[in-house]
Amino acid sequence: MKKSIRKLVKDEKRIVKLMYIKGILKAFKIKPEQLSWELCYCRKQDVPEIMIYFTDYWGEGDSYSIIDSYFEQLYLTTGFYNEETTEFVSENKINSREKLIKHLISLPTVLKNSKINKYLKVKEEW
Repeated sequence: MKKSIRKLVKDEKRIVKLMYIKGILKAFKIKPEQLSWELCYCRKQDVPEIMIYFTDYWGEGDSYSIIDSYFEQLYLTTGFYNEETTEFVSENKINSREKLIKHLISLPTVLKNSKINKYLKVKEEW
């Protein structure tokens, strides 16, 4: 694995582990069993990313990035619709993974176990 991809995987694991410890996964009703590693084409290369997989009543499934969806949630909850300029303005200052890690560290701890670790292991070599 390239050094840049290793750093992204390490950051991905750290963010998801912090989200678990801080209770964010529990608040969104996400079970650790639903998490899986999938390849995502971003930054001009294939990068492994932790995705969440849901199935509906009919058995059709969908997966999306858990960290990107948390970024979107932060953006939407800290913003407002400006009627004068007719645009959505967000006061969110968290725009990178490093700032997201600092934000997650500052939140209070809810869970103190490490059950998430077995789901964060990369089983395939990319």
